[in-house]
Amino acid sequence: MTPPQAPPRIDLPLAREICRRHRIGRPVWVSEPMGGAVNESSLFLMENGRRWVCRINVHDRELDKINREAKNYRWLHQVAPDLPLALDYLSDCSRELLPFDYALIPFLEGRGVGEAIESLPKPKRNALLEEIGRLLRRFHRIRVPFFGNRLDDPRVFPKEASWRDYFRERFDQALSRCEKDLGGAPTWKEALTLRFTEELQALPERIEPVFLHGDFHYDNLLFMESDSGVPRISGVFDLEWAWWGDATADLLHLEEAFFFYPQDRAPFLSGYEKADWPAESLKVYRTLHSLQVLAVGYEMAPEPNWDLIARHDERLRLLAEGKNPMEPF
Repeated sequence: MTPPQAPPRIDLPLAREICRRHRIGRPVWVSEPMGGAVNESSLFLMENGRRWVCRINVHDRELDKINREAKNYRWLHQVAPDLPLALDYLSDCSRELLPFDYALIPFLEGRGVGEAIESLPKPKRNALLEEIGRLLRRFHRIRVPFFGNRLDDPRVFPKEASWRDYFRERFDQALSRCEKDLGGAPTWKEALTLRFTEELQALPERIEPVFLHGDFHYDNLLFMESDSGVPRISGVFDLEWAWWGDATADLLHLEEAFFFYPQDRAPFLSGYEKADWPAESLKVYRTLHSLQVLAVGYEMAPEPNWDLIARHDERLRLLAEGKNPMEPF
C-alpha cells in the first residue's frame, strides 16, 4: 500500500487553474481543507455564486476510486435519473495539477443526516427514516446481470454463478491477508472459519444482483425539509465502493447505526418495504468486512491503527463465538 502523502493546500491560484481546466468558471474563495476518514475536500465559491466541492483521494492512491466513482455517477444518471445525486462529476486522474486523483462535484444543499438525526423530534425523525428506506429501495430496484466488481475485487460473475462460492473465496483471501499482516494465525482463526462455513448457508446460493451503494449510512446522506416540515433526502454521495450483489449486504453499515439507535430500525424497514431485519445473513457480511478492515488497520502508514485493529479483532472474536457484535448480549 502506498504510504499517505500530505496533499498540497489548495490556494486560490491553484483552485482557479483547476476550475479553468474543467471550464466551470472562476472561483473567488477557497475553504480550508475539510478532512474526511479517507478523502479530503475543499469548497470553492465561484463568481456566479455557485459552489463546488473538490474531492481528493488522499489515501488509497493505488486504487482507481475517483475514476470508478465517475463511471458510477454517469451510469446512474442514465438508469436512475431521479436519484438525489450531484448532476456533475468532473474527475481528473492525470495528477498534473495535484499529485492525487480528484473530482469536482456541485455542492449539494441540505443537512447531514448523521449530524441532525438525534435532534429531530420523533415524528420527523421517523419520517426521515422512512425516506432513507425508500431511497435505498430505489437503489436496489436497479438490477444487473452480474455480481462482484468492487475495487478490491474487480472481477464480475454472471448471476447464475454461486454467490456462496464467491464469498467463500473472498473470506479465504481476506483471512490469508490478515495472517500475513499478523505474522501468524489469529487465535480465533479456526473457530471463525468453522462458524463462517456454517453461517454461509444463510446466504442464497443464487441471487438477483442489484446495484449496491457499498457505504450506505447516515453520514453519506443529506436532507432538507419542505415548507410543511416534511423531510426529504436531498443528496447521497460516496459511491466509490459501489458494487453489484445481494441487497442485504447494503444494510451492513446501517446495522451499526441501529445498534446505537434501535428505535430507527422499524421506520426504516417500513420505507424499505421489508418486514424483518436479516441478522443472520448480516453476520456473514460483517465477518468479511471486519477481516478486510483489520488488514487495512495493520497496513496503514506511518504505523498501524491500533484502535481500529482492536475494535475489529474483538468483533471477529465475538463472531467466532457465534455472537453478533452489533447486538447487546
